[in-house]
Amino acid sequence: PQQSDLRGEPAPDFAFEPLHGGADVDFAAFRAGRPTVLNFFYKDCPPCVVEMPDLQDAYEAYGDRVAFLGLSYQESVEDGRELVERTGVTYEIGRDPAGELITAFAAVGLPTTVFIAADGTINATHTGDVRGDLDAELEELVA
Repeated sequence: PQQSDLRGEPAPDFAFEPLHGGADVDFAAFRAGRPTVLNFFYKDCPPCVVEMPDLQDAYEAYGDRVAFLGLSYQESVEDGRELVERTGVTYEIGRDPAGELITAFAAVGLPTTVFIAADGTINATHTGDVRGDLDAELEELVA
């Protein structure tokens, strides 16, 4: 399936439910004007699992300069937490229990990683294992 190209479009506004519980978080407030990496994943998706440690490494390397958010797609809190523990990610993880958020980003498969510029426009959307393009996309985001 061909992904619709949202490059240059404003990222959709949404609120997400944190995986660890608590009140929903407004995505715009979470981003706080920073470039953002938004990753949709599912525990039974091998490329999702494989790329998560690389996303964690990038999160650690960029620190507060880039916001990172993972969204657990249509799975239970327990499954999401188990995957986060197994992969060692410490960036913010939320939930997309009904698949509404991934649909808002016109994604066609998992994993999907969306790179959002500081001004809130979508810079790129990557379907599949993002590791080969991660560094280049991040460099473009912070340039």
